[in-house]
Amino acid sequence: MRSKRAVVFVVAGTVSALVAVLAVHKRLSGAESAPARVDGVTILLAKRDIQFGEVLRLKADGDKDANVLFVAGWPKDMKPAGAISDKEAFAEKTSIAGVSFVKHEPILESQVVPEEEFVPEGMYRQKIVVDADHARRFKSGMKVDVLTLTGGKLEDFLRCVTIYHIGRLDWQGRPIKEENPKPEVWLLVKEEQERAFLQNKADEFRLATSADVDCGGPVLARPLTAEQKQQEEARWLLDKSRSLMAVGEYERALALLREIVAGYSTVDNVVKDARRELTTCSTAIAENLLSRAQAALENGEHDAAEAALTRIELQEECASDKQTMQRVADLRHSIQEAVRESDYARQEGRLKQALAQGNVPGAEESLAELAHGDYGASAEVIRSYERQIQDVRSDFELAKKVLLAHVEQGKNAEARSKLKDIRDKFPGHPKLQELEELVPVAGTPEE
Repeated sequence: MRSKRAVVFVVAGTVSALVAVLAVHKRLSGAESAPARVDGVTILLAKRDIQFGEVLRLKADGDKDANVLFVAGWPKDMKPAGAISDKEAFAEKTSIAGVSFVKHEPILESQVVPEEEFVPEGMYRQKIVVDADHARRFKSGMKVDVLTLTGGKLEDFLRCVTIYHIGRLDWQGRPIKEENPKPEVWLLVKEEQERAFLQNKADEFRLATSADVDCGGPVLARPLTAEQKQQEEARWLLDKSRSLMAVGEYERALALLREIVAGYSTVDNVVKDARRELTTCSTAIAENLLSRAQAALENGEHDAAEAALTRIELQEECASDKQTMQRVADLRHSIQEAVRESDYARQEGRLKQALAQGNVPGAEESLAELAHGDYGASAEVIRSYERQIQDVRSDFELAKKVLLAHVEQGKNAEARSKLKDIRDKFPGHPKLQELEELVPVAGTPEE
């Protein structure tokens, strides 16, 4: 009798459980079908397991990556505080999971981060590499403590730091979903902690679950004194300047090195290194500017060449280098010689053009410039051009006399023919118009 009664209770319990499961399944599946109206509220649920850092996506046309859905008819008395229920407000912005979710878990406002705030201002993604088996114990979004293993000794390094992602990131810095991610752990750290990572010479990094998940971290496990902080900052600036020099960013590196020398005088060892790097950096800058000046000189860009040399002279570190400044002086002398030659060629070109056009006054003016200016024209060259000018002057005066004789004798046709010869031979002579006014035009009453 008792065994029959037990069987009845088991069957009844099984039926009740089955009814409950079917009811829950009907309610959850109602978001993607058209269920019967159920009194209650609408809330946002995870459609599948969601990792920390994933963008939350609703189902849309052709969207196969939807990971959340709104469910209608959720019992009012079972609605979690802070649950998301406004579909339009949610759709207007891009939200990112600030924690990990399991399938069908309600998503709360406090667990969602706007995309533009996901990496808070002043925070950086810092990558460390850990053992692959070690990495599998942790997930994105977890608060962890970072330890270092150096020479077999394990030490605390950073406390209460958030894991941004485990594995690779895309070109936008967003997490990439992978079944077997690489043991690359991306942490969210502050600027001064980023510097601390650069200085750390750990053989290996380890992670440990943070004991205080509500802390305001991340914080360094060993707070630095003012002197230590100066040392760390100066060393970070020095390393940064060296990395800039390695890729040819000498101007930016120079600014950082000057900042070290001027602002970290108490850190003697770093300042010494910075001064040595200043010499190397300024020499590289000078070499680059000298090369640019030389190239500009060869291309006839004299102003650009002078500007490059002036920049070298304005560099305090370069100005004290005698060898560099001698090279600047030599190149500047070459520029001046090139300018003089260019000016000479230009002035001589004007003289030749004036002679070719029979412009005796213009030729005389250009010759005076060559003779008295700082062009270095030889006496022989000056005499040669004086003879050429005299020849042109004599030829013009002779042609003018013949023309005037034809006009006085009324030989207008001969005068017009001679005028044409003068025009062809002396087109630039300033007295040409005067002669043209003396010769009657063909067909006039004077003809």
